[in-house]
Amino acid sequence: MLNTFRCFGKLPADANIDELVPSVFSVFPVGEKAAGVFICDVMGHGVRSALITSMIRALVEEQAGVTTDPGELLTRVNHALAEILRQARTTMFATCFYLVADVDNAELRFANAGHPCAFRIRQGSPPAEKLQGNGRVGPAMGIFPSATYQTAIHPMAKGDFIMLFTDGLFEVEDQDGNAFSQQQLHTIVIEHAALPPEHFFTHVLDDIRRFSKREVFNDDVCVVGVEVRRTN
Repeated sequence: MLNTFRCFGKLPADANIDELVPSVFSVFPVGEKAAGVFICDVMGHGVRSALITSMIRALVEEQAGVTTDPGELLTRVNHALAEILRQARTTMFATCFYLVADVDNAELRFANAGHPCAFRIRQGSPPAEKLQGNGRVGPAMGIFPSATYQTAIHPMAKGDFIMLFTDGLFEVEDQDGNAFSQQQLHTIVIEHAALPPEHFFTHVLDDIRRFSKREVFNDDVCVVGVEVRRTN
């Protein structure tokens, strides 16, 4: 898989790796010629949120051995998570985005459970586009046990770079209280789309810090990228 994909993870320099944070990502093989990329953000902070995050990671690893379809995987994980929360008599929810990058079919398959849409950064025009399928985003997981999630498909090409992230990346304000928007994030991503992946994240984070005039992000931030090195 290393000859086909190159993966990047980024935490801001101010992130405290000893803190219990409710965000997680996983990158793992799906068969011989595909990679699964999962990112999740659980409501709240502290021990309870960290425990739910660990449960979701375990559920994803379990279901990834059962199905390769992103929508079906999120549907299965959501049903199991909702049942765990019901038995525990607690209310929690998590937003998740799951992507499968398939080399043989040169396609990206993905499903979204209330999470910010990933960006596909590509050579050509447009340089960066949201992976939002038919425009429908499923509900956050853990709320509706019977919720189902749909799989969307986009083409994939050599040189594509997929950026997944949590909402802490854009939920910042400047000193006058003006909010940074997802559209502003999209604009910054386009501006730096031509940079090598190893420099891209640093420039994006620096631009957001310049907007807020703060070195520390208000919320936990998790960003992961996958570069497609070849397709069949």
